[in-house]
Amino acid sequence: MKTENSLRNPSYSDLILAAILTLLFLIIAIFPSLNENFVLRISALLLVLFIPGYVLMATFLPRIGEMNVFVRISLSIALSIVITAVLGLIFYYTDGINSLNLIIIIISALTYIILLLAFQRRRRLTESGKISIPFLKSYHELQASFQGETKKEILASVILIVLLVLAVLTTVYIIMNPLHGEPFTEFYLLGPNGKASNYQTDLTINQQGKLIIGIVNHEGTIVNYRLVVKMDNNVLQDEIVSLPNNQKEEISFIYSADTPGQKRLEFSLYKLPDNQKVYRSLHLFLNVT
Repeated sequence: MKTENSLRNPSYSDLILAAILTLLFLIIAIFPSLNENFVLRISALLLVLFIPGYVLMATFLPRIGEMNVFVRISLSIALSIVITAVLGLIFYYTDGINSLNLIIIIISALTYIILLLAFQRRRRLTESGKISIPFLKSYHELQASFQGETKKEILASVILIVLLVLAVLTTVYIIMNPLHGEPFTEFYLLGPNGKASNYQTDLTINQQGKLIIGIVNHEGTIVNYRLVVKMDNNVLQDEIVSLPNNQKEEISFIYSADTPGQKRLEFSLYKLPDNQKVYRSLHLFLNVT
């Protein structure tokens, strides 16, 4: 007995191919020995910038005859670029998602979710209404879609194809060469209430003051810092702080003085392995009575 909704039906060949190619993207992204190959990485990116849009089109426009092959391909590329751009913006403002492989994995997972929806939509159609893509026939249909058009229409189509290709290549270049801001480290002092105010600068002899020393790493990599705190050239604290990128450390610090007068509390931050040049510095003047 013939099963109309069997996945062996040619009507599902394009979706099955999309699933197989997406699986290849995942393999390339997961296994370092494969994703070190530049050609494979570029191929994966180019295909990722087509398949998500194609399966999205297959979900919302699943019927045959709703548009010709050229328009479907063009819109698939455009939608894929939009999906990649939107996800790229989300990843840009999300800590920890700055790996090309991780981005490919997330896009591939999203593609599989859309593929499930596309399969379900197509299963509900009659056999005559399903898209069936014999790939050689599709090539001839693409050729035929240009026949009967005026020279202006053909020129407009060619320009559209060129723009789409340029958009894809530009997106690939941006993903492969992401823009990074100037690396820097935040170094700050907070009062005992956790705000940049109400510092305890007026003390009596041996009275304790409290503050918070903050360090935030925006250097793009793990950094080892050396924090040195001095009062009138006497070292009060000397410690090493190791921070991953985009992580912060806030250190509680207690200070006091056993002699009256004006004291200079110095906070010096070194970026190791350089122990000679102070990378960031802060100071606080105390009045001790």
